[in-house]
Amino acid sequence: MSKRKNKKFKIKNSPKLILKYSNNALYIQIIDNFTSKILFSYSTLYFLNKLKQRKYLTCTSSFLIGKQIGKLCIQYQIKKIIFDRSNYLYHGKIKALANGLRSGGLIF
Repeated sequence: MSKRKNKKFKIKNSPKLILKYSNNALYIQIIDNFTSKILFSYSTLYFLNKLKQRKYLTCTSSFLIGKQIGKLCIQYQIKKIIFDRSNYLYHGKIKALANGLRSGGLIF
């Protein structure tokens, strides 16, 4: 058996973005790899209530959330992250979130 090295855990000193997804909401946490503590968390429920928009998740709302999280990470002086999408397919709302994160200024 060959040992497969996982590329996303090679960068030890950058924080990890963990993503949980349901039909109604998208939950995002930024976790420090060294201390395993949550730096901050964000969800679409909070963001959509703040903007007084519809109560369900769309691609445009996930793009806006990604942009907002990118700005928060820049405020915490985080420029490079590990994007852990937890075996979700990279299309639709997850892809829109990733594009929003990139437009917010993050590198992954």
